[in-house]
Amino acid sequence: MKAFAETMGYVMLGQWTPIDVREMRTAWSVAPQTAAKNMSPVKAFFEYCVANDWIEKNPARLVKNQRGSDPYADFYGYIVVHQSRANCRPQSKGSLRVG
Repeated sequence: MKAFAETMGYVMLGQWTPIDVREMRTAWSVAPQTAAKNMSPVKAFFEYCVANDWIEKNPARLVKNQRGSDPYADFYGYIVVHQSRANCRPQSKGSLRVG
């Protein structure tokens, strides 16, 4: 965490955002389960900082665990499903017509 903060040029805890925490996690290049395990002390550290009024919000709290190798796979799958549903129109009760 310290090395990533130095790379970003951060000197204050309040400079961290959820995007920074995600980028740090992505830079680890480990399996999603290992990344989730490694995120536990990061989240705990930021909770400790919040409890001591060093920062207002925990930037790691908003970072969810990865479910696969691609952190954006779930997001793209969500978009595709909803676009497909938008193209479907109800034809009669209980059936859908595409197009």
